[in-house]
Amino acid sequence: MKFHTFRMRFLWCCIIIALLLGFGFACDSPRNVCHTRLKYNEADACNRALFGHILQVQRGIDNPGFAETTLYLCFLAEERRKKCDERSNIPWIGI
Repeated sequence: MKFHTFRMRFLWCCIIIALLLGFGFACDSPRNVCHTRLKYNEADACNRALFGHILQVQRGIDNPGFAETTLYLCFLAEERRKKCDERSNIPWIGI
């Protein structure tokens, strides 16, 4: 009877952990979380702006305003990357 109780507790623990992980909980370091968010937000915006600027240059369009905006977006992404590198690399559990 005790084995059955242990097995049921273990099963419930596994189900709860799977649900928590499915809802966005993760075990990672703050630095890695920051870099992941950076990759999908600021760095992605910088890459898209650079790609758009390259397409405009290839078409012969010289738009200094768009070039300045692209430069500013990439500058913000680099500043954010520096802030991410300052965070600790100790694993933690969080959202």
